[in-house]
Amino acid sequence: MKTDYARQVRRFGGVQPYVDEDGRRTNISHAVEFLSQDVKTDDAGNIIDMPLLTRKPCFGRPERFVRGALELGRPYGDMDSYGKQLRSETRCDRCPVFAACMDVACERIESCASVSKRFHDWFDATEAADVQGKILGPYRGKPGKLWNRFLDAIVDHGGWTSVNDANVALYQQEKAKKDRAKANATRKAARTRQKALRKGTGKAITKNFLVALQSERDRRAAELQRSRVSTAAPHWLKKMSVEGCERLCDVWHVTELLKRAGKKLTGENVAKIMIAQGNNYGLSQASLRTRVLQDRRERIAKLEDDRGGAPLWDRWVYDEP
Repeated sequence: MKTDYARQVRRFGGVQPYVDEDGRRTNISHAVEFLSQDVKTDDAGNIIDMPLLTRKPCFGRPERFVRGALELGRPYGDMDSYGKQLRSETRCDRCPVFAACMDVACERIESCASVSKRFHDWFDATEAADVQGKILGPYRGKPGKLWNRFLDAIVDHGGWTSVNDANVALYQQEKAKKDRAKANATRKAARTRQKALRKGTGKAITKNFLVALQSERDRRAAELQRSRVSTAAPHWLKKMSVEGCERLCDVWHVTELLKRAGKKLTGENVAKIMIAQGNNYGLSQASLRTRVLQDRRERIAKLEDDRGGAPLWDRWVYDEP
């Protein structure tokens, strides 16, 4: 039975290094950049000091570095001076810590005699077979057998240590702690708002407020219609109809109205007001209530979500005239 380490070696030395056995993809990040001299080792491939590096489990792994360094990017239309199709950069080509990774990986290969021998056996065989520069040539036939022996030698070695593993674990603990604190603060604020709504504490619905709210509702509707036909729009937004976008903005409009009045925010209350305004979209009160809940919990929440960057909809704050 393969150990977790053996499975990792096979995966990082295989054709899909960032997809695990369950089909889940690991997204790597190029957000961190540092130089080779920023990484300190014990001259045997074990990292004793380096900057924090998260979301890059491939760093310094000999099996991944060798294969990644020889990868060919996807071909595209333009030709080079030899009449061959140019290829895009690979993940390793784009990696800002490639040089540091190379130094660590090479040190690890040379730190173990059996790993080094199997690597050079494989490399010499790929040259003799004239398969370098081909996508899968170095990993099939005789070169492929020698590649598997190289991976076996890495497995037999047992792996190298890195202080970054402890740094990442500490970082994840601190991040989880901050995420919990943020979630608790969000829940507390939500409870406070709900208490205020149940008490009916609100502000006056003035003419100026209604004009500003309607103007903002119309602006959002126009922005939503433009966004849904954009090639960059998320799939769920592209699927929305013109009528669905209008209904969504009406739901937002009534929700803000209830907040201002200090009334309880429920799907039932929103649906009743929309029906009174003549905006039921041909739906019964029960059906409209269901759509309202979906719009508020799913679609409006996504539009105002800022976790992945700038939200499509900023949260609206009414400034008293």
